[in-house]
Amino acid sequence: MIKNIIRNNRNTIYLTLLVFFVISIQSILPLKNNDLIKTATARGAKSEIKVAVFPFNVIAKEDYSFIGQGMGKMLCSRIAADGLFEVKCFDTVPSGIDLNNDELNRDKIAVIPELQGIEAFIVGTITIVGESVSSDVRLMLFSLSSSDASAYSPELHYFSENGSGIGDVMRHASVISGKIKGFLRGDTLASDSIVSLSDSGAKENRAATSQEPSFSVSRKSTLFSRDSTAAIAPDSSFSSKETSGKIHRSELFRSRNLDMEARSMTIADFDGDGIKELVIIDAHNLFLFTFGHNQLVRKGEYKVGHYIDQISVDAADANGNGRAEAWVTALGRGNRLRSFVLEWNGSQFETLLQDEGWYFRKIPYNDRDILMGQKRGIEDTFIGPIYEIGLEGSHIIKKTKQIPSSFELFGLAVGKTVEHGKEQSAMAETSSFIWLDEDSYLNLGSESGQKMWKSGRAFGSTALFIDEDMGTNQLKKRRYLSQRIFLADLNNDGGDEVITFINEDVAKGYLSGFRKFNQGYVEIMTWKNMNMLSLLQESPVGGYIADISFDDLDGETGKELAYMLIKNSGTILDKNNTTVVVEKILK
Repeated sequence: MIKNIIRNNRNTIYLTLLVFFVISIQSILPLKNNDLIKTATARGAKSEIKVAVFPFNVIAKEDYSFIGQGMGKMLCSRIAADGLFEVKCFDTVPSGIDLNNDELNRDKIAVIPELQGIEAFIVGTITIVGESVSSDVRLMLFSLSSSDASAYSPELHYFSENGSGIGDVMRHASVISGKIKGFLRGDTLASDSIVSLSDSGAKENRAATSQEPSFSVSRKSTLFSRDSTAAIAPDSSFSSKETSGKIHRSELFRSRNLDMEARSMTIADFDGDGIKELVIIDAHNLFLFTFGHNQLVRKGEYKVGHYIDQISVDAADANGNGRAEAWVTALGRGNRLRSFVLEWNGSQFETLLQDEGWYFRKIPYNDRDILMGQKRGIEDTFIGPIYEIGLEGSHIIKKTKQIPSSFELFGLAVGKTVEHGKEQSAMAETSSFIWLDEDSYLNLGSESGQKMWKSGRAFGSTALFIDEDMGTNQLKKRRYLSQRIFLADLNNDGGDEVITFINEDVAKGYLSGFRKFNQGYVEIMTWKNMNMLSLLQESPVGGYIADISFDDLDGETGKELAYMLIKNSGTILDKNNTTVVVEKILK
């Protein structure tokens, strides 16, 4: 079933995890002060130390290897941040070496090319027990230049942090990286414990300030690396400078806090009176609102069973009777699509279709918005081509227009990119496809999937994810759903601007299977100088944006920008609530 990550994060993801691990408690002997001082002095030449960081093991009932992968990356970037150390980040442990083996010595690492010259090896384990999370790090130090027999084996230094909730791993990374850097700079109090191996090979453990147990598991995690395309020119700074005319926004309306955690919204004329209404859904309810005189008034609602999870809602008058239908994408038991279509009969919603195996989404396609659909596979969240769909009696029909299966329905738009009124030559023969990929990067390219541009930063996503079935005896994978993209020529240059929103992930993409959003903002971009540049200088707001719409809601001149902001209520019940914001875009 689809889950709301914010609710899960707030309650530490409701983890009930069974942990299997072996705790090796070794005899601890007093450390001689001059041994520790000698080590600190030897490590005082900071810039000469070469450090290798490896992905962490994760001890947990479920597959949370992405946390171990992200921890390795976070430590690597933090230790390398000030440029004092030469840091090498490993996606995997080189073959022929076991970093969990305390018998590691200089001869064993000397025969592995990737490890030549490295003096500091950083490995670790993250242990998850219910709501408790422990990060235990082992720093193995070799003195490669020393001829002393005692330097043949590494000194082992331990660092650890404990906390509550998976999100606390980010704090662990910051604290532990600071301790490691302090120790390598010669701070004798930075290490939690130290273990030195004698020249005879017998292990002689010596405690410095604490007696933290070491954790060792045999399973290794493979660090995920993002694919890169040489032909793509990312906008690493994501400029906020004015390009083809400054865009401003004027707030028209901000609702009171609605006691619901909304998921999706759409604007259309549902009752056929020529005035558009607003539909909002949460997990199990659909609400119809009228908007006028600076207020939202609830006109109707529709409830679904507790076994149905609503994902998104779109609107289209597919049967041509002058009243838009509400096309609701929903999941049932076993992650099976159970989407349905509703129509307002003047007093309540009636069900036109139910248990449909389609995702629905109305997307911008050149000069109009088209209702399109895509199927779900057994193992894949999205599968097959994207079809323009319609209604014929009580059946959904596929129309002639379709988009290749290389694209996904959510987070997709089709339009034109122009500069100074002229289409870019590389895109002149076909429409420009704008899409958010699985890692939440914005892309611009052709229908064939050839990329012309890719953003230098992730745009986040919605707070909703689907558990992907990875096959027999395989653990499930979280797949976050992309936000909407709207297109409109806001600065009258003949080309489309991109309207969407960005939710800031506190993990900054390091934890691919876990996202927690603490702020969001609307983004409007234009294409110039072979780059997508921002037309807004937006200040993020606390919380996250659930959905966005761009339509004529007030019945006056032009379209309005409407979005839903989700924030914690701050009450003892720790619930989220929703604020609806309506703004006018000004040039």
